[in-house]
Amino acid sequence: MHGWQAGDLAGSVGRRTLVHAMALALVLPQARRGWASEHGAPESERPLSPSGAMEWATGPRDGDWFSIANGLVTLMQDENLGVAMRVVPGIGSVNPTRVQMETSKLALCWDFLAYAAFRGEAPYQLPHDKLRSLGHGYTATRHYLVAASGCGPDDLPSILSYRQARIGIPVRNSVEDMAWRRILAFYNTQPEALHAAGLRFRTGSHDDLIAAWNDRRVDYLYLAPFRNMQILEEISQGCRAARLVSFPPEVIAHLAGFSSQCIAKDTYPALQSADVLVPACESTLLVADTFPEETAYRLVQCLVRNAGARLGRIHPALLAFTPAEAARDPVVPLHPGAARALAEGGSAPPVPA
Repeated sequence: MHGWQAGDLAGSVGRRTLVHAMALALVLPQARRGWASEHGAPESERPLSPSGAMEWATGPRDGDWFSIANGLVTLMQDENLGVAMRVVPGIGSVNPTRVQMETSKLALCWDFLAYAAFRGEAPYQLPHDKLRSLGHGYTATRHYLVAASGCGPDDLPSILSYRQARIGIPVRNSVEDMAWRRILAFYNTQPEALHAAGLRFRTGSHDDLIAAWNDRRVDYLYLAPFRNMQILEEISQGCRAARLVSFPPEVIAHLAGFSSQCIAKDTYPALQSADVLVPACESTLLVADTFPEETAYRLVQCLVRNAGARLGRIHPALLAFTPAEAARDPVVPLHPGAARALAEGGSAPPVPA
C-alpha cells in the first residue's frame, strides 16, 4: 500500500484507455481486412477467435465479472442457444473501446463508464457511437464513505475542506477511484489540489485499507465492496466507533450512470442513526450496433426466462435482475433484440439514452 502522491494523480485512466485503444486501432484494421477478404464475409459476421466463438470481455480472471460471464455462458450452452462464446479477462475502462472496435462482441462495463464512452466524455477521447446495451443491472454495488467518530467532520463538503483528513481509497483505476474523481469534480477540485491543501490519501486493496483503518492510519474510508459484502459489518463490529456519511442528493445526481439508494436507519445500527443516501453503480452488458438482432434476442430471452433462483445460483448479484430493471434508464441505447426480449418479459418501454 502506498500514499497517493500528487505527481501520480493526473489522468491515468485516460492514458491507459488511450494506449489500449491505439494498440487495438493498429491491429484490428489489418485483421478485419484479412479475415473478410479470405472468407468473403462482412466484418459483423467474422469470428473473434480461432474457434469462431464470440469474445466476451469481463474483468480480472479472479474477479466476479469473469465468474458471472462463465456461469451465464454455461447456462446458455445448457439451453442450446446455438451461440458459441469465449470469456476473456478485460479492464472495465477499456471494455467499451473493445466493443466499439469489435475486438470483443460482448463486454461487461460499469454504467458510468458506458455513459461516458458513448458520449466521448473523460476518460474517452471520442464518442463510442456503436455501443448498444443488452440491459443493465447485472451487478450493482453501493459506494460508502465511512468516518471515524471524533476524528473530524462527517459531512462530505466539510471532509473535503478538513486539512487533517486522512482518507483511504482503493487503488488507482478501480471503480472507487474513478467515481471519487467525479465526486471531486462536482466540488470543482482535483486530488492534486486537496493534496496541496494538506489532505492525505492512502490507496490499496480493501484488505489493506481495513488494516490501515484498524491501525488508525486513516480516518475515512471510501469503498464499494462488491466482492466483500460483509465489510461494513466488520467495520461496525471493529475497534473504532464510526458512522456512515450521507451523500448530498445533488452530488449523486451529478454522477451520471449512478443511481441513488437509501440505506434504512436500522440497516447498520452501529454506523447510522438515520437514513443514509449513497450512490450505487450498476453494470451494463455491451454489444455493438452490428450485433445480430436475433442473437441478442435469444441471449436476453434466456436471461429473462431464468431470472430469479437460477441466475442467483450463478452469483447472488444476479438475483436483482428483472426485465423492468434491465430496461430502466439505459445509459446507452438498448439493442433492438434486447429491447424486444425485455418487453416480452414485462418491461416498460425504455427511455432513450
